[in-house]
Amino acid sequence: MGETVEGSGVGSGEGMGCSHAHRAWLTAAVAVTLLWWQLLGAEQNTAWIENGGTALQHKSLSCTLDGAAAKWSVEGGVKATPSTLAFQELEGPCRNEAVERVKRIRLLLEKDAGPVLVGGIGDSGTRGVQILLSHLGVDMGYKNHPGIKDTVFFTYDSLVFMNGAPAVPCDRKDLSRVGPHDVYDPILKDLHRISFTREELQDDELWYLGEQLVANITWQMYWQVREDARVDKSLHPSLLFGFKHPRTALLLPFYKPVLGDKFKFIHVLRDGRDVANGSNRQMFQGLCSDYFGRKCKNTLTQRLEFWAAMNLEVHNWGREHLGAGQYLMLRIEDLIEGRAGCVRAVSDLLDLDEVWYSSRVTAKRQGRRL
Repeated sequence: MGETVEGSGVGSGEGMGCSHAHRAWLTAAVAVTLLWWQLLGAEQNTAWIENGGTALQHKSLSCTLDGAAAKWSVEGGVKATPSTLAFQELEGPCRNEAVERVKRIRLLLEKDAGPVLVGGIGDSGTRGVQILLSHLGVDMGYKNHPGIKDTVFFTYDSLVFMNGAPAVPCDRKDLSRVGPHDVYDPILKDLHRISFTREELQDDELWYLGEQLVANITWQMYWQVREDARVDKSLHPSLLFGFKHPRTALLLPFYKPVLGDKFKFIHVLRDGRDVANGSNRQMFQGLCSDYFGRKCKNTLTQRLEFWAAMNLEVHNWGREHLGAGQYLMLRIEDLIEGRAGCVRAVSDLLDLDEVWYSSRVTAKRQGRRL
């Protein structure tokens, strides 16, 4: 017996639990995907592509790995931590502004919920998770900010997240507003990773600008959901809100020191073969070279390597820095196919009570597709 979210087309698959969407699956997926791709000849790969890349789906990813493959997937897929250099704190207006903004947002969230972040690799299904969250009563900003139009569909990416916020710099006097790319682009160019500490960053001004960005966009959505609630009675009484954008994952090291345990992160995964063979390659094309520190060629193998390395790094950071009540790794295949109690897992992450959950989710034998 599965469940479906009324009006959303999302199946929850109550009964199996979402337990297999964890590190073991990701480790297996990374190793099997890359080894499978490298070991198969050009003829088999071409045939898979010509069949649309969907016939095999993710069934082979459940294969049992031998020790060498599992060891390679962890050690080969994640880059070494850069050495820590001497760190000296910068004094100036950027620091003072960051301190004040962080203090202000923490005070605001003392008794209220913080944001729900939905991220991952582009084309992994973050839009489907955003639709689910919206139906569960979370204000994701799309009603007032309908996202951006790309060549295929509306992505419903958060414009609050994308547009950034006013900023107070220290040395970069020409910078009066900071967006996500102003923060993660130089970090990737310098560190070639998305998990880092303040000491490893070695750029005090960039750190304080990142803190200002997170604090300010959280402040903006906090008040937007309260404005929206005046006319939108479908929103949860706790006035939950969030940001959907694949690249929220790139700013996780800023969210933790700014918001502490007052945010949630849903890490959306999709079979790497389908992502690598898909048409949405914006993250790969925009970030791969800086991420690996070398020129990336737009090949299937390198797109798979990018998918594997970045998802492993995001997952490792989530496991290390966020508890079970803050981090959920969600396979979009499970959500779409109505498997693994994934709607229930999302509901539990949001701490929704049973009355609210039951009012939004109705039992059915089979979930409908997104």
